[in-house]
Amino acid sequence: MPSAASGEARAASGPEGYADLPLFYYPGYRAVSADGGQLPVIRSEDGLARVLFAGEARGEIHVFYRERRLWRLCEIISVGTLALFAVLFMRGGGKKKGKFILRPRPSDVML
Repeated sequence: MPSAASGEARAASGPEGYADLPLFYYPGYRAVSADGGQLPVIRSEDGLARVLFAGEARGEIHVFYRERRLWRLCEIISVGTLALFAVLFMRGGGKKKGKFILRPRPSDVML
């Protein structure tokens, strides 16, 4: 489920306006205007998410973040690995008595 943030877009004096959001930019941010149109989200000079819109535009914009598929796959692999370690730990995971005790070989014992 994507997380969401909302902000108000104000008219700019030029043909295009923008709104800098108090969010660090990451690929995956999406913006939608109140009428359902997609708005471009770019990185500002300060590293924040910037939404571009037409200069005469007024209204509400909705900004949300959707993870990339690769990130979701990495999360699944991490959770699977953690579950595997938990199962191995619960089974005793190779912790048997005497398994790692060093015993001298008869040829190594000096008489």
